[in-house]
Amino acid sequence: VFIAEKITPKLRALRYLDGDALEAELKQVIGDTQHAFDITENDVVIFGNAGVLFAGPECIRHETLLLAYLALKSREDFVTNFFNRLFIIAEQMAEQQRLIHVYYEDPTHVNHIR
Repeated sequence: VFIAEKITPKLRALRYLDGDALEAELKQVIGDTQHAFDITENDVVIFGNAGVLFAGPECIRHETLLLAYLALKSREDFVTNFFNRLFIIAEQMAEQQRLIHVYYEDPTHVNHIR
């Protein structure tokens, strides 16, 4: 999370997602940019896949909202990684079960099963 009192140049939020130099600079800090919103006339929030940039003179007023978003985002990342790991374990268990059912075809499978 990056919180800044100002951003130069000051533009409307969607202008930062120009696909050119401005967006390239943002990508170095917050990764691939996904969304940008004008919170107030002077405040802007830009979401990337590796972080969030919140810039403007009144952005600290919205800190609670930003922290709530980050809490939800971290939970989403945890659940995604948890289920990805579960799917990997399920595939490994299916392979083990297949080897157990055909152990009599090749006795070397017993060592591999262990």
